[in-house]
Amino acid sequence: MFVRVECLWDGSFTEQGVRFDKTLRDEKETIDTKVFTIGGKNDLGGMKIDYWLAHTVGSYDKPYDYNSDFSNPGPSTVTYNNTASSNFPTYNVVSGGSPIDTSAYTLTGFNNGTRQNTTREWSTAANVTIPPHFTAAENEEIKFGAGARLRENTQSIGAFTQPRVRSVPTVPSSTAYT
Repeated sequence: MFVRVECLWDGSFTEQGVRFDKTLRDEKETIDTKVFTIGGKNDLGGMKIDYWLAHTVGSYDKPYDYNSDFSNPGPSTVTYNNTASSNFPTYNVVSGGSPIDTSAYTLTGFNNGTRQNTTREWSTAANVTIPPHFTAAENEEIKFGAGARLRENTQSIGAFTQPRVRSVPTVPSSTAYT
């Protein structure tokens, strides 16, 4: 397809054969974290023990992520200007279909992605602190400890894609948006 671009004296340019596309995305996401910890400290006549047990569950759930593509099949001629006001570029449809007329758009593609991730973790630790009395210092201590962690990750990813082919049913975007 031949595209003709014409530059104008004010820094704008005009392009022929422009086709407009619109997308619609509808998704739902949920992030959840739950934490439980229990533990303690005990002094047993000079020997100290400290301990804890924890359980954590974190999840990410996306039950749907609908992505629809709509195209306006009619070519248009558009003048684009990003130099007159560089913070707010403008465009003007000189001829052809209007980008805001939803009745001119048809569904050309659709996909849906789902995802579910969960992480579960159990962890524990225990320490024993004893005064060895190697020196005359009052705060002399030796500490022994152990810890363990068990972690499980699960994930599920699903996808449905209807590619941009002619088998997609023709649905006007004015119907799809209602």
